[in-house]
Amino acid sequence: MKKDNRFGHSEGTTDIALTEDGKLLTCGSDGDIRIWNGFSDDDPASFSASDSCLCLLCFGENVFVGTENHTVEAYELPHGKKLGVKAKFSAAVNHMDVSKDRTFLVAGSGDSTIQIVKLDSSTSQPIKLEAHSAPVLSVAIDPIQKYFASSGCDGNVNVWLLNSDLKLPTIAKSWENAFPKSTDIALTPTFCRMHWSPDGGDILAIPEMTKVGLYTRDNWTRKQVLQCKDITKLISVVRFSICGKYIAGGCSNGLIVMWNTGTSELIMKHTFASNAITGLLSTSGPEIYAVDAKGRFHWIGEILNLNSENNKLSTASTSKPNSPHEVENDDGMFDDGMDDIFGDTGEDDENEISILKIKAEVGFINDEYVGVDRATQGKKTSDEDDDVVSVASADGSNSVHSTRVSTLNLFTKAQEPFQPTSTPTQLEHRFMVWNNVGTIRSYSTEDDDAAIDVEFHDPSHHQAVHLRNQFDYSMGTLSLDAIVFACEKGKDYPSKLFCLNYVSWDVSKEWAIDMPQEEEILAIGIGASWIVAATNLNRLRLYSLSGLQYFVYDTPGQVVSLSGYNNLLFFTYHSGVGANGNQSIFYSIFIVKSYALSPLIMHSPLPLTPESTLAWVGFTEEGTPAFSDSSNTLRILNGRLWTPICNMKEFLSGPNDHFWVLGLSQLAQNVRAVKCKGAKYPPTLPRPTQMILDAKVWYIEYNFRQKQNFSVSDSSL
Repeated sequence: MKKDNRFGHSEGTTDIALTEDGKLLTCGSDGDIRIWNGFSDDDPASFSASDSCLCLLCFGENVFVGTENHTVEAYELPHGKKLGVKAKFSAAVNHMDVSKDRTFLVAGSGDSTIQIVKLDSSTSQPIKLEAHSAPVLSVAIDPIQKYFASSGCDGNVNVWLLNSDLKLPTIAKSWENAFPKSTDIALTPTFCRMHWSPDGGDILAIPEMTKVGLYTRDNWTRKQVLQCKDITKLISVVRFSICGKYIAGGCSNGLIVMWNTGTSELIMKHTFASNAITGLLSTSGPEIYAVDAKGRFHWIGEILNLNSENNKLSTASTSKPNSPHEVENDDGMFDDGMDDIFGDTGEDDENEISILKIKAEVGFINDEYVGVDRATQGKKTSDEDDDVVSVASADGSNSVHSTRVSTLNLFTKAQEPFQPTSTPTQLEHRFMVWNNVGTIRSYSTEDDDAAIDVEFHDPSHHQAVHLRNQFDYSMGTLSLDAIVFACEKGKDYPSKLFCLNYVSWDVSKEWAIDMPQEEEILAIGIGASWIVAATNLNRLRLYSLSGLQYFVYDTPGQVVSLSGYNNLLFFTYHSGVGANGNQSIFYSIFIVKSYALSPLIMHSPLPLTPESTLAWVGFTEEGTPAFSDSSNTLRILNGRLWTPICNMKEFLSGPNDHFWVLGLSQLAQNVRAVKCKGAKYPPTLPRPTQMILDAKVWYIEYNFRQKQNFSVSDSSL
């Protein structure tokens, strides 16, 4: 048996599919779809979807992707041209399947519904089913298209009988409490992803806790039960091989097993890591391709049958697929994983230390920190290959347990720059800003033309503005005096700063400034009579509303986000590399006097919740700096200290719900925010509804007998 694993996507739910020409497709939480010519492909082609991807499947020369943006999107392979949206839900699309004749699609969502979409008709409306009482986990269509199966967080597995016109499917069989219940896909102990046998769909394989049940169609009697004594956690996904002779199962603790469907014989078991397996492909080799909840991509090949006489598993070789060198691990009992830091070939001095390898494992290349993923991408370390073989067990049988020497990932990937109250730039329809003056919305038209709409909350100040987004402006901000846009550097144009000035002293209200060739704008802000732009060279550029640049300042680190209020500038930036999942973000408060920046607070750490990222920075309506982080905690500046004033989690019902902060008031003691159900960001249409949350600080006496409350406006700010 051979095996290997590598980086596939960012941490999060990952899925895998097989194209008709034998290529592998993977998608992940980073929103990328990657096309692999094989597991050893070090440079896979890729393109991006509009949001994080939870599932995908192939449809001829196209691929369907289920996103956290509540949509099923279609893309053309291999270039990733978007072909449209096939289905829309009110929550993330968790799983989907397509019929064998490619005439219809079945998709399940976190809103507990299932939609059946006819692919051969552009006018028919999708058929909607209230399928489960909790989010849908998986769907699987019968190869002869008589049934489809579904599972949900309510713990139930249903088999639906399809009519010839696909209307009003009825439940033919239901298994209640087949696995533990949960309230969301992020909390479920199993994805319960089922699979029909490829030879006519005579068998439906269902994960049943730590076993796999094989059920015959129509009468739904259990034909076989596949099990393994080493399975201690719930099986999350099952998959028949293409030939139908084998079936593989992936568990929530990273264990992968394979059985012979004819004899129920266990032919392989292996654990890559403790990450839940989220997707499986089993070919007729048999070979197994798997992805897990950490974004890792796994391969197991040349799987040999168990010797039924002595019940021995085949030991695993350490070579990777398509590798010209194969090395057998003859002495696995004494393999302690120290080859990771000692000589690479074993021919040098055993005490020789590979400094380059140590640097790569903690994210450095040539003394420059580039992140662990980038430093180790495409490089296979020996701890990913080494097996520790355990023999001479108490009952006389031998078994293989593969373990990995853990790599110490001290450093945290630095958070990317962002604009306050904006939604991600990869979305086709997004908010560039939503503040107390108005909103700027970016979108694509039916003709694939990009456009920008600016609306003011009080139309008596200014009329709405419609602009053609010819330079792909991705940043925007506005006040009652001006509207400001900025774009990153393009192929044919430099990074630009554009302003529509409403208080111009002459008839020319518009101006634009090109950045130097090596410089790119990452964040912008606006104040009473000034504009600031932060660039990739750790530089702040200060402009007047008429476009005159007054000063240029170099900053201690790359900008994370910034915000302006009258003559105050709130600037956040990276002060170094974060560790143990924490960001290292500092802040400075400047006052703008005579078109120059004067520091009020310099180089102070921003107190984020552990293992969280910065979500919003701004000012209260009264001018006090404030920020929120990804843990839904809101803080305001009290002197030189930060005071938590609102734990927005208390107002959330679901574990995947978030609040998108718009602003807050000290006098009114409230926070304005948009509640995002099952998402981090709101859609642009229909227009989101603001919620008003109480912003109060609670103190508890040491005797815990009474609570004492004081308002935010009473604090000394």
